[in-house]
Amino acid sequence: MNSISARRLMIIACVVIPHFSALAFQNSDQKVFDWPRFRGPEGNGISQESSLLKTWPAGGPQQLWRMLLGIGYSGMSVQNNRLYTMDSDSSAESVLCLNASSGELLWRQNIGPQYKNSYGDGPRATPTLEGDRLYALGAQGKLLAANSATGELIWQVDLTERFTFKPPQYWWGFSGSPFIDGDLLLVQAGGDGENTIAAFNKNTGALVWSRVAGFAAYTTPIAIDMHGKRQYIFVTAHDVVSMSADGNINWSYNWGGWFIKIAMPVFVPPDKIFVSAAYDIGAVLLQIGAQGDSVSVREVWKSRVMSNHFHSSVLLGDYLYGFDNGTLKCIEVETGTEKWGKRRLGKGSLIYADGMLIVLGERGQLVLVEANPQQYVELARHQALSGRSWTPPTLADGKLYLRNQTELLCLKMK
Repeated sequence: MNSISARRLMIIACVVIPHFSALAFQNSDQKVFDWPRFRGPEGNGISQESSLLKTWPAGGPQQLWRMLLGIGYSGMSVQNNRLYTMDSDSSAESVLCLNASSGELLWRQNIGPQYKNSYGDGPRATPTLEGDRLYALGAQGKLLAANSATGELIWQVDLTERFTFKPPQYWWGFSGSPFIDGDLLLVQAGGDGENTIAAFNKNTGALVWSRVAGFAAYTTPIAIDMHGKRQYIFVTAHDVVSMSADGNINWSYNWGGWFIKIAMPVFVPPDKIFVSAAYDIGAVLLQIGAQGDSVSVREVWKSRVMSNHFHSSVLLGDYLYGFDNGTLKCIEVETGTEKWGKRRLGKGSLIYADGMLIVLGERGQLVLVEANPQQYVELARHQALSGRSWTPPTLADGKLYLRNQTELLCLKMK
């Protein structure tokens, strides 16, 4: 493993709060809240943490540490007081592990050359943690499993070699995060033939199945139980597709529009799927019917009221909160009716915890907003980062982790 320069590892803020291993030192009745994958424990942007600060001092929440980081958009996953993310420099793209309380680098594993792009170099996907393993997907298609304690590679597959590609597939790099369910690791692969969606054995890296022709998109799938069946919902470049664990297609919906789909689908129990995209596509709420072996897909509503560009909406009860391009909005999920909108945060991201939306604006503004469908109520605001801040926040064990293209910081939220 190569190390990055001491300058890039320098901890800028040295206020470090001692934080011991949850497994060894916390009371058994005190729950530890990890964030082990993209968009949190359930992949829906929702945290179960409570007793968070509802107001901040003039200088914002207490900063525990801040460090320089290689370029990239990868999100942060946290488990057992370790933080995992990806970055890059001119020589390599890497997966790295930090002490989540101090920012100390524990290990770094290079996985291939740096991905370069006019919208920003480096990795896009977020590492996925399960047990003692980490799963990651580099921007150039390097899919891997590693030991989360040491970074030692267990297996690696190059998707561009495993599946034949013709440019320009993935104009902005492989971006969907690895999704684990049972023994399957699911990704959008792409390539010629029916290889848009692929399932690998998470233990060995062996291909289990690949299906669906056409272009892949930049989204991460979800797993749901609907009509008595486990289903994996993918948004590809032009379709919404439900897959079963054996690789059969349960149903599909031709969404159309431009191929750039980034936001994850949202399950609206018991039988609806919400999907949204930018570039004049908008949103649609689908209702899935099932009678015997017959499956129907019906548009409940279709509108441009919510056009998620980079980041997915969060469903809270009967309402969706998300970014309609550069406007933070709340809409009623069953009708698509807009309840309120707030401009001037750019194409931001958000997560939910303790009755609040934790919002990160495109230029690093951190905002606390009451999760109130009736009106926009801002509780606190702080300029946490500068520059392009397209990576969504991560909340774990009372600490909030934020990054832009070159910095990573940790804030105390309790």
